[in-house]
Amino acid sequence: MKFIIESSEIQSPNSVDLPEEINECRDLIDESVESSIILAFSNDLDWMSIDPFFARLLGGKGGRSVNVSRFSVQLGANREIEAMATAIQLHLFHDFPCSITIEHLIQLAFSQEVAHDEILKDALIRYQDELSCIPNALSIIKKICIANLIGAMRAGEVIDSEGRLKLRHGSGTLSVFYTCCLIASTIQLNDEKLSREERLARFFLELFDTIHEMPSLINLVRRAGSVYAKGHFLSITEINSCLGDLQSGAKGE
Repeated sequence: MKFIIESSEIQSPNSVDLPEEINECRDLIDESVESSIILAFSNDLDWMSIDPFFARLLGGKGGRSVNVSRFSVQLGANREIEAMATAIQLHLFHDFPCSITIEHLIQLAFSQEVAHDEILKDALIRYQDELSCIPNALSIIKKICIANLIGAMRAGEVIDSEGRLKLRHGSGTLSVFYTCCLIASTIQLNDEKLSREERLARFFLELFDTIHEMPSLINLVRRAGSVYAKGHFLSITEINSCLGDLQSGAKGE
């Protein structure tokens, strides 16, 4: 925003005949929006609006409007995660246009900024249905979950080999983990009719296979996984049984 302000110049609109439809909208919009539309149309400038209706109106009358979705993707690809986190937060709470990629979620998970845990959790909850439908959904949730656990370990939250956490003030490590469990327990693969316990066991196996050389994280997953299962009235006995069957099957292969 600072760069945009410093690079901007003040222009006056040229004298042109405005389309009747634009004139008729004057009573419906703010003066700043009105002046932007008039300037863009009269001076043949690109206009960036987060309102798709007015963007289409301008484009339909021969004006030029910026594709906000495409622009936000290009902008997000070149931004540091600290700046992107603010954009994602604005999107989640104020519907500000922002294209959130899987890479953004993984970067938030790796971040050691405690505020990013909450943003990540909110993004996962907001788009859990969309995430569940992605063909490699389980792999993506696994990557996000492990990235967050490793970020917690780097930040010194994992204090012993038993996987106990010394939570920083406001840290959302466990809430991110529980959200990943929630999404993983809803993912169906290959039209399988699995119980939530079976799906959760499959998710835990994916985690264990990746962190098998990190005993503190394995114990953290076991401890936090048990808490999640109890809190959601799932059978820990069935989860352990399914996990054992999956591990035996993997060894047999």
